Amino acid sequence: MPLNIWNSMGIRMSPFFQEALDISETSSNPIKLFVGRQQENRDVLKRILGSNSNRIIIAGQPGTGKTSFIQYVKHQLANQHGFAVCSSHCRVPHNFSATELGVEILRSVVLSLKNALPSGKLEKLKGFKEARSLVEETDLRTWQLSLSAYGFGAGLGSEKKNQPPHFVPGQFYDALAQMTTAASTEGVTGIVVHLNNLENLEQDAKEAAFLLRDVRDSFLVSGLHFLLGATSEFYTSVVSAHAQVRSIFPEPISIKPMRFPEVKLLLERRYEYLQIEGMDFVPPVTWDLVEELHRIFLGDLRGMLSALEEACLSTLVVDPLSLNQALPYLAKYYMQQMTQTLSDAELVHLSRLANFSTDEFRQADVRKHLKISVGQVSKVFNQLERAQAIIRTKTQGRSQYYALSGRARLALGEMLS
Repeated sequence: MPLNIWNSMGIRMSPFFQEALDISETSSNPIKLFVGRQQENRDVLKRILGSNSNRIIIAGQPGTGKTSFIQYVKHQLANQHGFAVCSSHCRVPHNFSATELGVEILRSVVLSLKNALPSGKLEKLKGFKEARSLVEETDLRTWQLSLSAYGFGAGLGSEKKNQPPHFVPGQFYDALAQMTTAASTEGVTGIVVHLNNLENLEQDAKEAAFLLRDVRDSFLVSGLHFLLGATSEFYTSVVSAHAQVRSIFPEPISIKPMRFPEVKLLLERRYEYLQIEGMDFVPPVTWDLVEELHRIFLGDLRGMLSALEEACLSTLVVDPLSLNQALPYLAKYYMQQMTQTLSDAELVHLSRLANFSTDEFRQADVRKHLKISVGQVSKVFNQLERAQAIIRTKTQGRSQYYALSGRARLALGEMLS
């Protein structure tokens, strides 16, 4: 059996990669593979091109392709409308400070302008020296703090010096405003800042709202356009929690799960791009397998692609992998993962949830069915969510809705067989 199963099928690498598409020219997963979302693309472009400052939340459940969509929008803005963008994005962890977020925004703006301006122009731009100073000082303090934490802090200064700096918010605003104004005189239409994974802030919604409030002025700089990737709950739990934050963010643009014909087109495009010239192409999987996993994973594209890749690599079949070949293996594989993560009692709760509802459910709906207390049901749901056995689907009022994940649906098929 060849060591590289993909090469034996006539393709260079796995067509089921889960990384977001990239706008950089050297990427192995280029933005030209993007499929669909044309209405959402028009909606975002209309907002950005109709105003000199935007804060647009792209909302959707994990795995639906929000990051690739934002990359596609950035590609359109850069290539057709003269905006400054960069291929990377700012990943926002749950414990970010206002200083750290401000520095990441500055860093993103500098990288975007470096791509948009002729060589040597960026360094002469008004506000650039101030921005570089803020970024470098924060990076130095963070580096010193890391060394100190590992026992290498001797001689680096006092404990106070090793703490991240606390800049006045106005310093970030001034540097950003100066750079964006100067860039516009150089022909830059606007600058796009891509903040991603904002669902991390939902762990402490109140603190997250204060964080966004503290950098509010930076969000309002003329010439800056923010695209924020988050779950649908982010707007409800974080943005709406503070009036000063809510007032500057419009309703999110929602990304719906891809329909099966779009998923089929996505894979066909990947197959064509990855084919090795001069070799016969063998499709890795049958379309009925793709369609069934699409149904099982409820539009979680990343989860579905991961399952397809796992099945191909583990079964090592160099013919199109069929439904009957893949599902039994995946059921056992995900069942093993669940048993390693969940206790016997939690597995029982999971199976009872499946019997209670195959669609969406709330904690309040299942508490009586499981015959456990309010505190217990919250603990069970938290553990099931950490094990990726259930996923959040939507928020209505104060109610959070959940559904079984694709991996749990497959595992339960093995458990109940």
